[in-house]
Amino acid sequence: MIGTKQTESKEQTTILLVDDIAENLALLSECFEGAGMEIMAALTGEEALELVRYMSKPDIIMLDVMMPHMDGFETCRQLKAHPDTADIPIIFITALTDTESKVNSFAVGAVDYVCKPIQRDEVLARVNTHLRISRLQKQLVEKNKQLNQRNQLLHLFRNTAANELFPYLQQVSDTAKYLTGHNHVITPSEIYENASQIENASAKMIRVILDNLLNEDLFH
Repeated sequence: MIGTKQTESKEQTTILLVDDIAENLALLSECFEGAGMEIMAALTGEEALELVRYMSKPDIIMLDVMMPHMDGFETCRQLKAHPDTADIPIIFITALTDTESKVNSFAVGAVDYVCKPIQRDEVLARVNTHLRISRLQKQLVEKNKQLNQRNQLLHLFRNTAANELFPYLQQVSDTAKYLTGHNHVITPSEIYENASQIENASAKMIRVILDNLLNEDLFH
């Protein structure tokens, strides 16, 4: 296992480079010099799996296809099969240019591929593009999670408010029926007493609504 190398970075973006030839890893590392990324490197698919699963999860992986023992395709399959690493975007580095190999790259879960010999500008452009896409996807997942939580809170609010409001609504309704349903003269004191009951019940209903609406979890 080669390890890590860190350039100055504000966002702490991490890229894992995997190639069985050390010289190729050195060339790849040069592509990202000054790009503001922490560079991790591995010489085999097995080392890459161990590094990602047990040491540090990168933001993106550049993975050589043709490697002994475990090739890039199998390494990618195993990464995509594990829930903790399935969301890491993988870009293949390959000398294979036939259609079948390109199709297989996407079939096993890669988001892109770069053909050898690599060109620095192309590599940086593809990596940065997929990093942006990955960040947007994560933001979308987080937004959906927040929306689901908010919907659950709204549902809880509706149920809670309905249960708490019902007794006061019933009290207002009964009092109003008492005031309008009598066939005898109601004294001013009775009117005042019943009006006070309606006012108190209304105030309690307003408090129930405000207490639920002002729940900080509902809007944050």
